[in-house]
Amino acid sequence: MPTIQPAYEGSEKYIFISYSHKDADKVHPIIDRLKSEGYRVWYDRLLYSGEKYNEIIANRLINCRCYIAMMSPDYIDSQYCRKELTFLTGNNKDGFLVYLEKTELADGIRFLVNGIQHIFMSDYENEDEFYKALLASPVLAACKADTPYTKDFGNVKPKANSSVALEIQCKIRDIYSILIEFKEAIRADDDNRLAKARKDIDSAMRGLYALYEPHLYSDDEFVMAAKKVVEQYNIFVVAYNALSAIWQQRPRPADFEELAQRTTDEFEALIRLVIKLLP
Repeated sequence: MPTIQPAYEGSEKYIFISYSHKDADKVHPIIDRLKSEGYRVWYDRLLYSGEKYNEIIANRLINCRCYIAMMSPDYIDSQYCRKELTFLTGNNKDGFLVYLEKTELADGIRFLVNGIQHIFMSDYENEDEFYKALLASPVLAACKADTPYTKDFGNVKPKANSSVALEIQCKIRDIYSILIEFKEAIRADDDNRLAKARKDIDSAMRGLYALYEPHLYSDDEFVMAAKKVVEQYNIFVVAYNALSAIWQQRPRPADFEELAQRTTDEFEALIRLVIKLLP
């Protein structure tokens, strides 16, 4: 089962990736390519909330050698992203901007990023040309390791070649939006948002199961992929429920950090499976 590679946690120079989680389907492939080329990269992939989230992000911002800000309307709308960008520019970190799509900048943001090297994905005819431009940036050079990371996104994306596959794809789009809301609710430490998002996910997964269940004995690869999504969701729920049961305990049990990490890993594995089925 494919999962996103861990963020770099060593003491050598690394790139901080600043991005909106709503853009994960566009950003994660870029992170994958950077890693495959040997760059040390740190990015927020953990389900932290409140104080712990702030401490971890601040530490990674302070210690990064340089950063890439993945610019988009969702990035500009995110208070977390704006805080990261303000901190990075205010501390004179070397930066590079990747415009994932056309993005209108308010005067304050335009002032912050004035003079920072940047590229627009839309300017390139294909991915190879885009990556050639990105990897040529001298800003990133100091963060390249001697031994590249192993790629883990080699699986071919299933093709929606049937009516049921197209229905599944529509449902997957809804599930992805709910998962992002679920993650944002955790980061905001908002119990009401979290409860609603959890209820919505459960409902959406039941709907997905109802779509593919009559076709389980077909050879439709989209049906098999959807089945893996529901199976992975069930694995995540087990870990999440176990974590929730001890969340308020003080002092926290010795295995709390391990369980929190496992819950995060299972959630990210779920996100990756869902992204593979997006239109």
